Amino acid sequence: MQPFVRVLIVDDNAADLALLAEALALEPGLEVLKATSVDIALRLLQEHVAPDGSLGIHFVLMDLNMPGRNGLDALKAISDSPVLRNVAVVVMTSSARDVDRNACKALGALDVWKKPMLWDDCVAIAGIAATTARSVRVDPGSKAAFAAHA
Repeated sequence: MQPFVRVLIVDDNAADLALLAEALALEPGLEVLKATSVDIALRLLQEHVAPDGSLGIHFVLMDLNMPGRNGLDALKAISDSPVLRNVAVVVMTSSARDVDRNACKALGALDVWKKPMLWDDCVAIAGIAATTARSVRVDPGSKAAFAAHA
């Protein structure tokens, strides 16, 4: 049996949030959480840290451009946290600018994926998210599964 893992989707676009959640629901053993803002996402990440300091959310799919605080703000907060810095984060964006991609990577994002996404893209992302999240759950310091499947 696969280990139980949680994936958090952070996106202010309801259609993108629903599409990704539907694709992730195809993966067995995943619990999908949703947030429509960075503030909600950071609160959920903190609320799901176990008393022993282990991560309760193992993978985050995050939109870059959101009203108020954006994906870069979230990445900064995550990378500054001794506990949260081990969560695997992939950023999704409609931006084609290299400066955005580089800023995300510099703040610890595993990758930056281009929006808009089609159903097949979401299903592929779900598989990658599930594999990476399971790896992070078993070994919180390792995000190696991502590189093998991205």
